[in-house]
Amino acid sequence: SFLPPNISLSRYLEIPEATGIYYFHDSQGQVIYVGKANNIRERFKGHFSGNSKDKLSLKTEIHDISWTLTGSEMLAYLLEVLEIKRLWPKYNQASKFQSSSWAIYHYQDGNGFDRLQVGKYA
Repeated sequence: SFLPPNISLSRYLEIPEATGIYYFHDSQGQVIYVGKANNIRERFKGHFSGNSKDKLSLKTEIHDISWTLTGSEMLAYLLEVLEIKRLWPKYNQASKFQSSSWAIYHYQDGNGFDRLQVGKYA
């Protein structure tokens, strides 16, 4: 009962129970949402449990799901952020912000030790 109308049970069962990122696609194949999860299948199910207006509109628009397994939560997080910035999906709001430019700088201190410092990108 939680499945979106355009996702079959067999397609749902293909979704891995592993760590990675997932993409929701509309009827034209465009990515409309990117997310990350330790268990992609459980996270997919969680998207469509409940009756909020946002969930219902996403539920009617989704026609397919694809995924990329990353093996670790950290890699999933990094890839999710990059993909949201690259694809700019309709339903991703939280990561759609213009960030200031920051960088990690490497230098050697006066004693010859390697150091890292976070600072504004020049």
